[in-house]
Amino acid sequence: MDKMIHTALNSMHMITQNQSMNAQNLSNLNVPGYRRDLGIEFETAYLETQEGIDAKAFATRTNVGVFSSKPGHINPTGEDLDVAVQGTGFFFVKSKDATGLSRRGDFNVNASGVLVNGANEIVLSDGLEPITIPPYKSISVSEDGTIVVEPLGAEPGTRQNVGIIGTTLASGEEIFKDKDGLLKTINGGLPEPDQLVILKQKHLEGSNINAVEEMIVSLDQQRQFELNVKLIKIAKDIDEAASNLMRMPNS
Repeated sequence: MDKMIHTALNSMHMITQNQSMNAQNLSNLNVPGYRRDLGIEFETAYLETQEGIDAKAFATRTNVGVFSSKPGHINPTGEDLDVAVQGTGFFFVKSKDATGLSRRGDFNVNASGVLVNGANEIVLSDGLEPITIPPYKSISVSEDGTIVVEPLGAEPGTRQNVGIIGTTLASGEEIFKDKDGLLKTINGGLPEPDQLVILKQKHLEGSNINAVEEMIVSLDQQRQFELNVKLIKIAKDIDEAASNLMRMPNS
């Protein structure tokens, strides 16, 4: 009976992990460019039988960091610093602790004059350096990521090229989502900027989360959890019944 209980407990642990991921997906429903985390899969591993003791099964995680590559909807916003990736591709960004890839395009200029996204991650150039934006009357971002401003206080018609937003198709790279939320390559490095990504200014890509789908998944996970609770109770009842039979006096 302990094997049955152990299997059910492993299953409940897996379901709990996926419920947490499901809740995280829903909480990021309105985050621009967010990529849906996919459910964690588990493989069954066994401890070897030793000295007559039966092997125990336990679950091992096999696809941590896997996310959906399905694009989100691109919506017009009219905001000069909203930039969407059209089709395949990523921006380069730098957080406090790491550098990675992102699809998040809700950009703004921070107090230091540096281009950042809505998560306050620094948006990097094609040389993987921060992009400094001077005070401006107007700003444009071309399809290849070139940023041109009309500086504040300059002669009318003056244009200043202030940098190029670094982008990559990451062709041939296996990308995963790290614990910090940044997208990275499996080997731990970064692909080179190739500037082959097509950008669209004044548009923003939404998340690829489907709220209805997430709710359905959540309900199914809850049913599975309850079934495993019942399985543990059944195993306990069978075990108690067997113990009672063994204690009965011989006739």
